[in-house]
This record gives sequence, structure tokens and C-alpha cells, in this order.
Amino acid sequence: LYTTEPGGFTCWYADKVSPNTGAQLDVDDVTGYGPEHYYISAAEGHTLEYGMYEVDVHYYSDHGTGLTVVAEILVYKNDVYYGEWSHIMSVSYPGHAGPINRRTGKASWWDNVVDIELN
Repeated sequence: LYTTEPGGFTCWYADKVSPNTGAQLDVDDVTGYGPEHYYISAAEGHTLEYGMYEVDVHYYSDHGTGLTVVAEILVYKNDVYYGEWSHIMSVSYPGHAGPINRRTGKASWWDNVVDIELN
């Protein structure tokens, strides 16, 4: 799970806590299909950045190319279900890890599932 905040920072397995907002990725599940959680909470003292949050996934695999998986993103706001998105993706770059920020325009090994605007 890769979540890029409006300020440009990306929470991912190598940078699990945002220096800008305090938001965090709780776990990098490398043994199965998740779940992984990115969460941000003003109640916990996190700083909410207004703007677009890009929610991307990367099916990191050492099993070769051509495999498919369904990524499901569920969003909750104030503990209330907000919406769900799913994305079918395939392994095209086995064994490759990011991050390569999509906002930089460089090649990306991530699949964008949803962009969520906080306003």
C-alpha cells in the first residue's frame, strides 16, 4: 500500500510514518493478501493535509509475471464507511519495489486504485 499525501510524501513499507501529518502505515504484509492500513487521525494529533491523497498498490512478487490479483481499498471517515474501490492488477515487474512518486512523472511500478480529496 502506497499513499501519497497532498504535500508529496508517500507512506509505504520503508517510510511508514509521515513526517508531515503523522499518518502511518500499520504493517507491510508480505505473507499474504493483507490487510494493510494507512490511517490519519486528527483525534490522535495528526495534522490533516487538505487536497488529493493518491492510494496506490503494488503487487510485489517473486513468482514471475502474468499473475493477477484484486486490490480492494475501503475508506472510512470518522469510523463511518465512506466507500470501496477495487482494481485488478497483474505482476509486470517481479521483485521490484518503489517508491517512485507518481507526482514526479517518473515511471511507476504502482497501480493507482483511487484518489481521495480531503477538503
